[in-house]
Amino acid sequence: MAGRRDVWLTDYDALTQQAVSIREKINERNQMKMSGGNPSKLSSSIRLMLNGYARDLDKLKTSLSRASSSFHITEGEAVRRQNLVDNLTARQRQLNDAFREEPSESRGTSRDALLGSQPYGVSTNPWLDNESEETQGLTNAELMQQHQEVMKQQDEGLEELATALQRQKHIGLAMHDEVEKQDEILDDLHDKVGRTTARIERETRHVERIRVKASDKGLCCAVTLLFLLIIVLMCIPKQ
Repeated sequence: MAGRRDVWLTDYDALTQQAVSIREKINERNQMKMSGGNPSKLSSSIRLMLNGYARDLDKLKTSLSRASSSFHITEGEAVRRQNLVDNLTARQRQLNDAFREEPSESRGTSRDALLGSQPYGVSTNPWLDNESEETQGLTNAELMQQHQEVMKQQDEGLEELATALQRQKHIGLAMHDEVEKQDEILDDLHDKVGRTTARIERETRHVERIRVKASDKGLCCAVTLLFLLIIVLMCIPKQ
C-alpha cells in the first residue's frame, strides 16, 4: 500500500535495474565486436548476469505465489504484481535473444547499437522494440523515477479501492447484524403466534364440549317436563 514499501517491490525494482544493466553490457559487447575487439570476458560476465537474473526472477515469482495464496495481499494487488512479473519475463526473453544475436553493420546506425557508444548514466531505454514516445530520450535514472511514480499512483489507487472495500465490508456486516436481529424477532413472534393458536384451539374445543353438554341437558329437561305433563293428564278424572 501507499506509504509502505515491502520486500517484494524492492526486489522487483532491483531486478528491473539489473535488466537495464544487462542490456547495457550487451550493447557494450556488440560495440566491441563491431570494432574488432575480443568480447569473450564480457560475454562470460553477461552470461553470469543472465543466470542471476533468471534465479532472482524465479524467486520473485515464488514470493508472489506465496503472498497471493496466503492472502497477504489483495486480489487486485496480486493481479498488478503478476503483470509486473510478466513484463520482467518478457524482458528476460529479449535479453537472451539479444545476447545470442550477432551484431551487424546494418544495425550500427540503429538506436539500439548507438546505445553502446553512449556513456554510462545517459543511455536511454534499452527496450527498443516496445519503447513508447513518452520514454524516448529519457535516461535510466529518469526511467526509474517515472516507474516509481507509476507505482506510487497504482499504490494510491489500490489504497482508495481498499478503503472503499472496507466501507462496503462494514456496511455488509451492519446489514448482516440487522438481519439477524430481525430473524430473532420473527422467530420469537412465530413462537408466540404458535402458542396463541394452540390456546385458541384448546378453548374452542372446551366451548364445543360445553355446548354439547348444554344441549344434552336441555333435551333431558324437555323429556322430563313432557313425562310430567302426561302423568298430570292421566291423573285428571274424565267427566
